[in-house]
Amino acid sequence: MKRILLTVLLIATVLFSFTPSVLAADLDNGAKVFGANCASCHMNGRNMVNPAKTLQKADLEKYEMASIEAIQIKFKMVKMQCLHSRDV
Repeated sequence: MKRILLTVLLIATVLFSFTPSVLAADLDNGAKVFGANCASCHMNGRNMVNPAKTLQKADLEKYEMASIEAIQIKFKMVKMQCLHSRDV
């Protein structure tokens, strides 16, 4: 199960790395960016990796993820973890 989740994260990371970061800040394209890169782990606002950290506003605020900047930083961290786990 862990290997499947890491594979999904790695695929999402690779796909997202080819998407210009400008699109992430463009609210008109936000749904497309989310659908192409995040929806596989965050379907219906849930979180397959950590069920306690959903995409509900209260959880985003609780875990200090309610800003574009925080999400971009977290995404970069996840991307690096995926790349590192592939090399190990």
